[in-house]
Amino acid sequence: MDIYVGDLARSVAFWGPLLERLGFQAAADRPTAKSWRGGGAEIFFVQAEAEFAAQGYHRKRVGLNHLALAVADRQALSSLGDWLRERGARMLYGGAIEETPSQYRLFFEDPDRIKVEVLAERKG
Repeated sequence: MDIYVGDLARSVAFWGPLLERLGFQAAADRPTAKSWRGGGAEIFFVQAEAEFAAQGYHRKRVGLNHLALAVADRQALSSLGDWLRERGARMLYGGAIEETPSQYRLFFEDPDRIKVEVLAERKG
């Protein structure tokens, strides 16, 4: 998956530690693209050209609405939420863990305001 970003260095500083915390490993390291591999996927962050970066991102336009990743359980999700808050992440929906009949979910934004969901399946 390629995600074009407005400022590669800023996005790498956000996504690198987050993905590594979720078990991904750094892979490609190019001047205009970096990637992390894990869970059968590889996510690339690519520097958008200036004319396109200036237009910004909005999740309600055509394209990606949000990216969802998973953790093992609610405790891992809670720990991740604390870690994100300590790093100054922009939390969504009050930053609380949302509970559904089948999942626990936490929502936040990356530096380009791409919505990210991390979930844990309910057990039992």
